[in-house]
Amino acid sequence: MNGLRKLNPRVLIIAAVILSLICAGLIYKYLKDKEAEAQRAAQLAKRTTFRSVVVTTKDIEPGVTITADMVKVERMEVSNTLPDAAISTTELIGKEVHSTIAAGRQVPRKEIVKDLINAFVANIPKDKRAITLRIDDPVGFVAGFVKPGTRVDIISYNTKEPGRPASGKMVLQDVLVLAMGSKDIKASKDVEEEEQKNNAAAAANLVTVAVTPRDAVMLRVVSQESKLTLVLRPKRPSDDYVVGTRYEGQRVAMPMPMAGMQAPQGNLQPPVQVIRGTNVGR
Repeated sequence: MNGLRKLNPRVLIIAAVILSLICAGLIYKYLKDKEAEAQRAAQLAKRTTFRSVVVTTKDIEPGVTITADMVKVERMEVSNTLPDAAISTTELIGKEVHSTIAAGRQVPRKEIVKDLINAFVANIPKDKRAITLRIDDPVGFVAGFVKPGTRVDIISYNTKEPGRPASGKMVLQDVLVLAMGSKDIKASKDVEEEEQKNNAAAAANLVTVAVTPRDAVMLRVVSQESKLTLVLRPKRPSDDYVVGTRYEGQRVAMPMPMAGMQAPQGNLQPPVQVIRGTNVGR
């Protein structure tokens, strides 16, 4: 204390001023750092409020190859986006999805089929084989309601010919549909536009189904002898199978019928029977 008393009051004042300035500088720097940190946090929050995600422009069904016009990128608030939503259309174009995605929905990455070949093969039941058939009449797709995953009955039929009636029969029942159309038809610079359209139209009549090895052979032979059409089965599980489905229409008269003879009339088989387990009904 005696030492301080001996100091010149002017020196003490100068020292106090210097210490005050140092403290003020430290406080100012601290406040500026806090302000800068708050601004960086606000900018970061502003940047992460919105996020780019892929949404569909139309309904996408399983088994359909995704094209550029089916998806687009939109910016959405982070709170409204799915955590695993695709963020680029390149993740989707040329691929398929596992389940139906409605128009305007985000596409979760878990729904994207990574490997089309392995994914398709994995859908074939282990006791079945996949076979592709041509359905000659577009009506055979039941107004477009036949889709991968549905179950159908397959009918073979022949049109009228001279001396032969139109006829048809159900050759297989409760068949699983694996795919529709063909994914292998691609545009080529060397192929004319009209030819591409014809190829696409031809592919639209293809359906791939899962059947037993024996039925696969039978279907291939039947498809060479007659035309095929499909009948859509109910969605609910059913053990109903019908028998006696063959039908023959009215015979067409021969070009030069013999005198005194008439063309045979249509031949209807006995009433259709329905088999439910071990019960048979009409």
